[in-house]
Amino acid sequence: QKTDFQSHIRTHGDIPYVGSAAVSEKPLAPEDPSDCVVCLDHPTTQTCIPCGHQCLCNGEVCMKSVTKRGRCPMCNVEFEDLMEAETASELLRRLGKRVYQP
Repeated sequence: QKTDFQSHIRTHGDIPYVGSAAVSEKPLAPEDPSDCVVCLDHPTTQTCIPCGHQCLCNGEVCMKSVTKRGRCPMCNVEFEDLMEAETASELLRRLGKRVYQP
């Protein structure tokens, strides 16, 4: 049985993709700025410390892939910790830093 994938292709700007699978070498961006930059499907709940990018959901696959790599998916800086967004926000504000949402 054949599937017509052309009817399932969506675009973000000029970047075509099927669901979360990229068809282009260009990086994908979430449809909603508060979506996880790894899966592009769930809202962000995790913040990378010390850079302050709130860019991940707490999904197992997303957390494992970023933790294994050890770098923020937004700025590629090595992170010391991943923290729940609210806790991270309080900590970063006490340190005089900001939380950056995509």
